[in-house]
Amino acid sequence: MSTTPAAETDHTLSDVVAGEVRAELARRGLSLRAFARQLDVPEHWAVRRLAAGRSVPLTLEDLELIAGALGLSPTWFLLP
Repeated sequence: MSTTPAAETDHTLSDVVAGEVRAELARRGLSLRAFARQLDVPEHWAVRRLAAGRSVPLTLEDLELIAGALGLSPTWFLLP
């Protein structure tokens, strides 16, 4: 997990969290397509929220869904 605060970069908190989610998916060997199937959402839902250069910011509801599917607390993605 990264320890650089979002305020010290040009990234929003949503950008930082999406990056942490991508990193966790990579550690688990999960593609966005496979993770979308696990979440039971369309692949474009995951791509728009999680892919680098994405177009839709993550909401707290998205974070809860993602964290729950990974067996993690939503705060896991927020704490250094």
